[in-house]
Amino acid sequence: MFSRAINFHLLRPCNARCRYCFARFPETPKRLSTSDAIEVMRRVRDGGGEKMNFVGGEPTLHPDIDQLVLAAKEMGFTTSIVSNGARLARLLASPAGAVLDWVGLSVDSATDEGNALVGRGGEGYTASVIAHARQARANGAAVKLNTVVTRHNVREDMSALVRAVQPQRWKVFQVLRVEGQNEHAVDDLLITSSEFQEFVARHRALVDVGIPVVAENNDAMTDSYAMIDPMGRFFGNTGGVHRIGQSILDAGAIDALGSVGFDNDKLVARGGVYEWDRDRRRLHLGVGGALTPPAS
Repeated sequence: MFSRAINFHLLRPCNARCRYCFARFPETPKRLSTSDAIEVMRRVRDGGGEKMNFVGGEPTLHPDIDQLVLAAKEMGFTTSIVSNGARLARLLASPAGAVLDWVGLSVDSATDEGNALVGRGGEGYTASVIAHARQARANGAAVKLNTVVTRHNVREDMSALVRAVQPQRWKVFQVLRVEGQNEHAVDDLLITSSEFQEFVARHRALVDVGIPVVAENNDAMTDSYAMIDPMGRFFGNTGGVHRIGQSILDAGAIDALGSVGFDNDKLVARGGVYEWDRDRRRLHLGVGGALTPPAS
């Protein structure tokens, strides 16, 4: 079965230097032309894709990110981006920003010092996350936070920051080792499954105030993402190893996805299919934008 949710890693360059990054793409010296990237999205849409999530590298550094977002929306995708904020304010103020349905913000600590420890941001970073969330929400977009739990932040309580942002989803990932991407930099950041669960449990009260906490351990993150690299190829992480599949432009989206170890059942099991459509989601918005069940 084809994935309804797609992550398009548009390019390698990034202004951050996150030590745990699993999307370094050392084997990919260049990226698709913008016209080819649009054709990749068209084939994915024809194959059954519904949500296009632009990631990187840092997607706002792509010179044609506006054009790509607008093209995805015109094709009928729910549009999403995950950013560290590099040029996000400019994008959100543009016509393309007005059609973004979801804005994901990467933050690994409630303090600037904590984010800097893993190579993400510096002075003023956490304040910028709150500011970008407000700007995105003013556009009508839903906001999510992405946090990678490592040896540096596993004892931290990030509840105050998450409450300040009021995201529709807080995705919490156990730091993942992927051979061929981050194996030379990540080993001293790794944590155990029980340590990860302790971090998740520490933040359980957020669910009571309407903030969904979506936790993914290493097993949940393996083979459960349909990911496209900057050259338009699906890639996977079966067995903790970076594996590159066929080109979507050569093989078509369905066959290309079949060439990597994607498991749709795992996508569903980790909560990767949810109410992401902007218009339907608005029917169920509660206080602070948190999702609540519809009235009976």
